[in-house]
Amino acid sequence: MVRGGFGIYSNWLTQANVQEEFRGSPPGEVNPTFVQGGTASAQAPIFVLGNSNKPPFGFTFPTFGPGTGPTPQSGGGLNAQGGVVGASFSIGGINPLLKSPMSDIWSLTVERKITSKLAASVGYNGSHSYNIVGNGNSIGNVSYGVDINSFPGDLINVMNTSPTPVIPSPTRLNHSFGAISYADNDRHANYDAVIFDLRGHFSRGYVDASYTRSRSYDDALNYPNSAGLDPQQYYGPSIFDAPNRFSLSFNYQLRGLNDGKGAVGYLTGGWGISGTSIFQSGYPLNAANTNGFLAVCASGNLSNVTGCSAADPAVAFQAGSGDYNADGDGLAYPDAVSYSQSTDNKSWLTGAIPKSDFAAPSFGVEGNEKAMRFRGPNFFETNINFYKDTRITEHVNFQFRFEIFNFFNRPNYVDVTDFGSIQTGGIDMNLPDGNFGQATSSHEPRFWQLGGKISF
Repeated sequence: MVRGGFGIYSNWLTQANVQEEFRGSPPGEVNPTFVQGGTASAQAPIFVLGNSNKPPFGFTFPTFGPGTGPTPQSGGGLNAQGGVVGASFSIGGINPLLKSPMSDIWSLTVERKITSKLAASVGYNGSHSYNIVGNGNSIGNVSYGVDINSFPGDLINVMNTSPTPVIPSPTRLNHSFGAISYADNDRHANYDAVIFDLRGHFSRGYVDASYTRSRSYDDALNYPNSAGLDPQQYYGPSIFDAPNRFSLSFNYQLRGLNDGKGAVGYLTGGWGISGTSIFQSGYPLNAANTNGFLAVCASGNLSNVTGCSAADPAVAFQAGSGDYNADGDGLAYPDAVSYSQSTDNKSWLTGAIPKSDFAAPSFGVEGNEKAMRFRGPNFFETNINFYKDTRITEHVNFQFRFEIFNFFNRPNYVDVTDFGSIQTGGIDMNLPDGNFGQATSSHEPRFWQLGGKISF
């Protein structure tokens, strides 16, 4: 038997997906701050009822005037671009001609009957997805988009003018705002899979074994140096890519002694066993550094203590510095010296991915690590169910179940709990952390439960 198909699918973008980018964009909610007694810039609250049932209920909306102070509270007002003077608020936007992501999907399967009880099949599934919205593979995120308001080297010569020395803030491409998260259709993905399956059905049970060899690649995440980024350079394994997956399911019920008749047959018949077993490759991981930019100035001063300037520029990283390209965004990739890692499951307790695989790049330059080229812990679990069917009447059956989950009590460490641009959950992949490359949580150990149900 041969079967297959082809389809073109459109992924409808909800308002929450795309318009969430506008949450912080003006016009927005203004939260006035009141001071007892009132001042020229902060008036005392008026404790009276409004005289209208429509906003602003007889009062006057606060406005941003053309003040000259350094902050909105001191009358800074709005500049010509609509930004709040001295605040650098983050905003968002979308391509006004944003398209719905599309996928072309195809499949072909050949199936053959081997015996009267057994059948086997081999199939191929593939897809090509396009018009994907940037950062669309951050599973669980409501809003998409990447920061387009940054540029490499922004922090290197920034003068620290704060009365209290702090890490300099970026000037940004558009000085009126901070990060600008922009959603656009500039990403794509490809998937290929070959699936082998063997299944058998018998008078008292069945067995089904399946193996899938697959590959899923895309460039849909958030990456360093998002402004002007060519995402194709980060094209690599998807966050849910699992190259190998084997699954086995089975069920068998005993006939019982005396052909299930009489008291002996009643006690020995109806017993059965069923279960599932799954083995799957680990998901991709990516090492990153989320620390801020910490530089040494030409004079030997530290940027986070005295600040650097054009006259005393930053020339080197401090120990523990992140933001290697100094663009002001909190995501940086190191240089990858090696992509070696341990495949022993126990090594995740001490660090399966060594820090020696990485090095800080040249000053002011993003690292050369390729996205998603490390692998998290694989998953292997077997669940067993022992049961006893007891016929109470012709139409009523009682089943007693004894279920054991993770039968072999195999430690399955949590791979990723946050599918964002850097994994901060199951495996610590933040390079500066002391437990980098180690598992911080695991799935459930072996446990069992008793159950019963009546069918009629």
